[in-house]
Amino acid sequence: MSSLPLSFGASVRNLGPGLKYLDKRDPLPLSVSAGASLRALSVMNVVVDVKRMVFDRQTDFSIGTEYAVFGPMALRGGYGASLASGGTMLAGLSGGFGLKLGNMQLDYSFTPFGDLDTTKKLGLSCKF
Repeated sequence: MSSLPLSFGASVRNLGPGLKYLDKRDPLPLSVSAGASLRALSVMNVVVDVKRMVFDRQTDFSIGTEYAVFGPMALRGGYGASLASGGTMLAGLSGGFGLKLGNMQLDYSFTPFGDLDTTKKLGLSCKF
């Protein structure tokens, strides 16, 4: 972890001419993202993220926080909104937790997904 309390990042994904099949060419789903993270306290981080899907004409905004409850456990919460070109807005609260066990990490999150109910994710990662 960096000693600086503020960090930035940006990315451009799927840059290229697209996929071609016979005479038809379809563009790749080009997206541009930018985000920032601020370590507000020694046990709390606040993050902001903006993502633009260029050809879909959709912009996603999100803000979240991570709070280290005990040494290896962190609670997470956030709010995300998506604005499509037709003015359709999809927004909601999300949450989850992370647990570090040596070189392994277990993550759980839930995010509302509009009319499709809530998405739940469980992840397990290991560092070598």
